[in-house]
Amino acid sequence: MRYIIPFVILSISFFGCEKFDVHDVPINGISYSLGYDSIPSFPYPYLSYDNAEWSLNTPPYSTSDSIRNSTSYFGELKLWNHPGGANGGLVSLHHRISELGESHQVFYEVSDSLNLAIMYSDFDCNGFPIGIKTNVVSGTPSTGTLKITLIHNPNKNGVGVAEGNISNAGGTEEYSYTFNVAIR
Repeated sequence: MRYIIPFVILSISFFGCEKFDVHDVPINGISYSLGYDSIPSFPYPYLSYDNAEWSLNTPPYSTSDSIRNSTSYFGELKLWNHPGGANGGLVSLHHRISELGESHQVFYEVSDSLNLAIMYSDFDCNGFPIGIKTNVVSGTPSTGTLKITLIHNPNKNGVGVAEGNISNAGGTEEYSYTFNVAIR
């Protein structure tokens, strides 16, 4: 009996967990939710894009709610994949990206015409931003675009990268989508 328990523990260590690599799973859905508490929820502003056409036989669709002017929000980004079509459910990728924060960063590029400021509120073990969770402040009414980009292996020491400047980030773009946004 003394030898069975270590064998069982060793067996679980080798065979009990399947390695999940976020880079082996294509991202085909994104949502960016804004809320007044630390956990965004409806009916607060919600931006979403789902390109599940290849797996669900439905056309891609996008949602972009208006954002209230002069308001502070907490933001949360979610990324997913539809691996098995309509009956396959969703694979949430944002948690894994947070776990692998040292090798990922989300960038939020706000067009000059849009009065919106986005600041990072989640950080990797070295103190560099990840970008799944954010603080958002809207300004006066305006319209423009918000481009959200996930970069794998960015140069987090690059000039301005920690503040969200993608131009010096390098790395590999894993996903990007641009939303039309209105602040009312």
